[in-house]
Amino acid sequence: MKRLGVLYANGQGVKQNFQLAKSWFGKACDNAINLVVIIIVNSISKVIKDQSAV
Repeated sequence: MKRLGVLYANGQGVKQNFQLAKSWFGKACDNAINLVVIIIVNSISKVIKDQSAV
């Protein structure tokens, strides 16, 4: 999604459109944040599971 933002921001292969670029950059950030949350939750779950096994 970040790549689409770059294409629109620079007008590479598409008509330059800063609004669409901003939208694609925002979607890329949202996905990155969701991924980080999933990683943190999985890590916490593993720690809790490991502690309960002790």
